[in-house]
Amino acid sequence: MPFHPHCHRSARRFSKLQRVLTMAAATSTLSLSLLAAPPSDANAAGFSNLNAFHSGYNVAVREGSTSAGAQIIQWPADGGTEQEWQLLGGDVDYSYLFENLNSGLCITTDGTPGDTLTQQPCDSGHSGEEWEISDQVWGAWGFGAWGVAQQLYNAPYGLCMDVYGDSTDPGAVLDAWSCKGINGTNQLFTSSLFAGM
Repeated sequence: MPFHPHCHRSARRFSKLQRVLTMAAATSTLSLSLLAAPPSDANAAGFSNLNAFHSGYNVAVREGSTSAGAQIIQWPADGGTEQEWQLLGGDVDYSYLFENLNSGLCITTDGTPGDTLTQQPCDSGHSGEEWEISDQVWGAWGFGAWGVAQQLYNAPYGLCMDVYGDSTDPGAVLDAWSCKGINGTNQLFTSSLFAGM
């Protein structure tokens, strides 16, 4: 077959165009895969919300503070890391510390009933940071409504985590108070952290 320079140049141009299109497609696929990939989960590694049962609000650090001494409050779910907690093993069997994802500090009571809970440096030897988790069955039995929520008990001081004054207002502080058991829905909490306990 006779040699046709024009056809040869066309073939080379087509081959080059094919390589460019192949590279572009690969780049587009990579870009799309990066866009489609879920963002890194800041709530991973055991962190989750802690929910006040009676109000439906999340336990949070006021204004997302990272300072020791900041108040612990209840607040509507907003996806913030100041509402994310993980359990750390305490110094006493069956006790846990609640560490905040945003600050790295732990929920603490000073042991005085009615005083606001604060966040302080996590220390498994700090008696005010030790919380035992116990199931409490609640329900309106006549109506067939029932469920299980958890009471968080600080054994060293004999007090339970509590939403002050039974408040259902956003921003209400948490305190430690005499345990009410099933009668104190403002002392009941739910969380995926407690699954399997």
